[in-house]
Amino acid sequence: MVIVGLLNVVGLAADKVPTFRKLQLSDKFYCEGAYYADFNRDGKMDIVAGPFWYEGPDFQKKHEIRPPKEFDPKGYSDAFLTFTGDFNGDGWSDVLYVPFPGQDAYWYENPGAKGGPWKKHFALKNVGNESPAWVDIDGDGRPKLIYNIDGYLGYATYDPAKPDQPWVFHPITPKGNYQRFTYGLGGATSVATAASTSSKKTAGGSNPPMPSRARPGSSIPTSSPRQAPRCSSTTSTANTLDPATSQARPVSSRHASGPASPPSQGRGQQRRSSEVHRED
Repeated sequence: MVIVGLLNVVGLAADKVPTFRKLQLSDKFYCEGAYYADFNRDGKMDIVAGPFWYEGPDFQKKHEIRPPKEFDPKGYSDAFLTFTGDFNGDGWSDVLYVPFPGQDAYWYENPGAKGGPWKKHFALKNVGNESPAWVDIDGDGRPKLIYNIDGYLGYATYDPAKPDQPWVFHPITPKGNYQRFTYGLGGATSVATAASTSSKKTAGGSNPPMPSRARPGSSIPTSSPRQAPRCSSTTSTANTLDPATSQARPVSSRHASGPASPPSQGRGQQRRSSEVHRED
């Protein structure tokens, strides 16, 4: 698996053409999705890939989040996607690991300035879909995990005031034939936003803003699971902070497109390294 990060320096002169150089995070296969956050609050974006987070801007120093578990690159890992957020409201970015389809999801609590191990919290049971999305679909400032479970497509919410409680799944479709190896969401983020907007209108509230981004893809429910979920190389894109606004531009972590294939075929030709590209 190849993990690639593209870090642009925000605020460059318009006539300067960005150049990039490649940095290798690891030669081990730990995960299939990477993400970003400023985990140590030093003003520089960091990267989480598998069981470690790597300090920006050079990503040479790593810190363990959970016990490392290496996987065969010809198979699949236990972390299909990784996302970040402040799940307990303490001001420090935490990490959510989205599992192999149909497994349970857990998030890990950033210990913050005191340091120490990252506490493991149960988040969601039976997370289906090979490519869940991470989008603030109702405009409350917190992203939601969009996925399917038991035939329903919907989204999950968390309560920062109650970090030890499981997250709550909200179905937005009638029961259908969505199953754990359903791939892609297509217009699910738009559908979910429309459903949320409709409920707010009914309650007399104002329309929430549209999501800033939505994961591409098309939802292909099938009546029976595939032989194995599709999973190709993972791409992560990131940006450093804008010095003028102190805002970071989004990073996406996604599976590359391609036909479904069993483990014996899905990884045989992939490079077995984790790499990051940064701008000089």
